[in-house]
Amino acid sequence: MEEDQLYLIDQHAAHERVFYEKLMAQYRNREKDAQLLLTPMVRQVSPAVKAMEEEWLPALTELGYAVEEFGPNLYVTKEVPAFLTLEEAMDFLEAVFDELGEAKRGEVLSPKIRDKIIMKACKSAVKGNQHLERAEMERLLEDLAAAENPFSCPHGRPTLLRLSRKEIEHLFKRA
Repeated sequence: MEEDQLYLIDQHAAHERVFYEKLMAQYRNREKDAQLLLTPMVRQVSPAVKAMEEEWLPALTELGYAVEEFGPNLYVTKEVPAFLTLEEAMDFLEAVFDELGEAKRGEVLSPKIRDKIIMKACKSAVKGNQHLERAEMERLLEDLAAAENPFSCPHGRPTLLRLSRKEIEHLFKRA
C-alpha cells in the first residue's frame, strides 16, 4: 500500500465476502471439516420442509453439517462446519430453514436457490457499526486479502474504497 492513500473498509461487506467464499470452498471440498457439538441442537421444521428432506438434507451435508431426523418434524444437528463459530453455524441453519419454507419442490438443489440460501449467510457477517478488536480487524483484512474476489461482497457492493492524497485534497477543495 502506498503511503499517500487512504483505504476505507466496509467490514460487513468484507466479512460477507470472506464468509461466502469459505462456505463455497466447504461446499466444493470432498472432505468436510466439521466440529462435533457437545450439545446437539434440535429444531422443529414445517411439514412442507419435512416433505423436501431428500433435497435439503444432502445439501446441508455437502456444506459440513450432520443433521438427522429426531422425531416427527424434528431434526437434530450434531456437527457444524469447522470454520464457523457455533453462533454463525446455527444462524446460517436458521436462514436455510426459513428459505426452505418458501421453496417449491425441486428448487432446493437448483443453483439459484442454493446461492440464495448461501447469501442468507450475510446475517452472520459482522455489522457495519459493530466494534471489532484490533486482532479481529487484522484477521478480517488477512482473510479478505486471501479471498478470490476481495473487492466486492457477494451482492456486488465494494468492500473497500481507496482515496489518494490528491482525491482527499480535492474533496477539501485544496487541489
